[in-house]
Amino acid sequence: MVERTMHTTAVYEAAYGELITDGTAHVIADVGAGDSPFGPDYEQRGRIVYRLDAHYADHMPPCANERSIAAAIQHGLPLADGVVDRAVSAFLFQHLLAEDRGPALREMLRITKPGDGYVAIFPVFRPRVIEAVVNGGRFGLDVAIGYPGDEGELVQRKLGYPTLVLRNTTGLSTADESGRAPLDRLIDALDETQALQPRPTLGKLLRKMRMRRTGDTRFDTSGRG
Repeated sequence: MVERTMHTTAVYEAAYGELITDGTAHVIADVGAGDSPFGPDYEQRGRIVYRLDAHYADHMPPCANERSIAAAIQHGLPLADGVVDRAVSAFLFQHLLAEDRGPALREMLRITKPGDGYVAIFPVFRPRVIEAVVNGGRFGLDVAIGYPGDEGELVQRKLGYPTLVLRNTTGLSTADESGRAPLDRLIDALDETQALQPRPTLGKLLRKMRMRRTGDTRFDTSGRG
């Protein structure tokens, strides 16, 4: 049974900050949207939100919206290149197989606008390790932990973990003097450090026991990461 986190609009706004709250984020793809109210909430604010989730074809009904699409990211997203301003994903990458995480990240970059499109992955479970990778990896401004313009501490955002942010630039996918693209090096680092995978804890073990007992896979973050 896969734990299904009930991520609220407040969690999205805390995790992604002005990446999504800023008016330039007119078209957003929520990959692994599940039953999050983020899409409907932002549609009411005049945005266009594509809600994508593999479970929409299974047991989880999407909201009544033609932009709620049954899709598994590892099989490719049914959106054209560069059609969204932001591609965000909350609590999804921890459930992907190791061989699917790199292709999933590339697929999210593919659907964002070149130059000023952003991909944001929440949460990063090993932030210090990835901060060291980002700071020493010659990524420039194309890769960051947190979100652009974040001047507050994580505790002020009421989250336990930060967000990985990538800007869709040609530099990110262009081979450098080492013969490899920065994106390739970042994906390798994410795999080696398991930064997008949660550590096993007693709390998680107890939740899985409750899931098996009740058949309810939902986990309410209540605004926490």
